[in-house]
Amino acid sequence: MKKAARATGLKEKKQHGDQMFPVAIYDVFMDAGKVPVYLHWHEELEILFFTEGCTTFLIEGTELSLTAGDMLLVKPGALHGGHDKLTAPAAYRAILVRYEFLAGIGQDRIGRKYLEPLFAAKSGNYIHMPGWYRMHGQAAEAVKAVFSLFEEQGKGYELLVKARLFELFYSFYLLADENESGAGKEPYHMRSNGKTGRFMILYRRIIRKRSRWGRWPGRCISVKDIFVVFSRIIFICLLWSMSTGFGCSGRNIW
Repeated sequence: MKKAARATGLKEKKQHGDQMFPVAIYDVFMDAGKVPVYLHWHEELEILFFTEGCTTFLIEGTELSLTAGDMLLVKPGALHGGHDKLTAPAAYRAILVRYEFLAGIGQDRIGRKYLEPLFAAKSGNYIHMPGWYRMHGQAAEAVKAVFSLFEEQGKGYELLVKARLFELFYSFYLLADENESGAGKEPYHMRSNGKTGRFMILYRRIIRKRSRWGRWPGRCISVKDIFVVFSRIIFICLLWSMSTGFGCSGRNIW
């Protein structure tokens, strides 16, 4: 448990699930102008699936820019939340579960071989699964299935929920393993840093496909912002053309 998190007194008091079945789900919809999630921590691990809009998220001081389709695994005891007000409506789905529910009392092979490395302190406070990751589709379907099982609560649904949770954590396990080996890095053309960062942010937030929940990712930037960026491209290309006598070459302007 993080000492800094304990010292702040920001532990969440709400009980998630019950002692016999410590699993809880939440559908959260937020209007523009509100802080998405205030800083807090809890003993449960948490899966966050952002389904609409975009937001800035903090985990133990690390700032993440998240858009629809992004998924987060927040580890137990990690201080997390947001501080910036939303510029557009946003939504996410959350699953909270106690680590012991998955690992078991005796720490069997699943706990020791897969869960312990996944939640080890050296691996950080969170795992970020972007929408382009190859296992994202399977993880998204597992989240959707968990919510459906909770809503229906048919006979033996607890068994199926646990099975789906293992399927979900399997995707995060593969991602963490690939990140450690260097195989899970984001392709260059999808990165939002470097000289092409501004254009790639536009690409990811506007031109990208709709999320699996059937919602548009949300207007994280306005039409005016789009117009300004593309008018800047045209203007600089025209200046370059007049100064060199050639047409627009399409080279990087940033």
